[in-house]
Amino acid sequence: TWQTLVTWLLGALQPVTCPGIRKYPILALIGPAPCGKTVAAKLLVQLLDPTMEPLHSLPNTERILLRLVRNHHVLAFDDTGKVSPKKARLLSELTPLRPMILSTSNTTDIRNLDGLTTKVELSQVEKPVSQQEIWEAFEQQRPKILGALLTLLSRNFSASAIG
Repeated sequence: TWQTLVTWLLGALQPVTCPGIRKYPILALIGPAPCGKTVAAKLLVQLLDPTMEPLHSLPNTERILLRLVRNHHVLAFDDTGKVSPKKARLLSELTPLRPMILSTSNTTDIRNLDGLTTKVELSQVEKPVSQQEIWEAFEQQRPKILGALLTLLSRNFSASAIG
C-alpha cells in the first residue's frame, strides 16, 4: 500500500509533457467505514495542493468540474458512490490535466473507471486515533515527506536525462 501511494504521489508531482500520451493517475481509496479513506485523501491533497477545500463531492456537471480544475492541482472526491459512465467519461477526459483521488466503499462503484485507477484498499481501523493527533503528526512530518518525495522525483529526472 505504501509503495502504491508513493508511486501515485510521484506521478502526481510530475508535469505532463505529452498530454496526448501521458496522463495523471486516479487514486482510488477503497474500504469500509471507518478505515481512514477521507483522512488519507485530505492528507494526500494537503501534501501536494494545500487548500482550504481539499475534498469535494463528485460534481454532476462539466462546468462545476472545470471550475475545480481551474482552482486545484489535485482533484479529490470523497464518498463518490457509484460513478456513472457519463461521470467516468468526464473524469477520464481530465486525466491529462490533473491527478485525482476518489474515495469509495466498494470497487464496483468505480468499475466504469477500470484501467484508469490505481486502487488502494484500506481495512477498518482497529485502534482509532483522533484527527487532531493525525494532523499534528502530519504537520510535523510534512516537510520531511515532501523533501523525500522531491528527492525521489529529482533522481528520476536525473536518471531520465542520463538515459
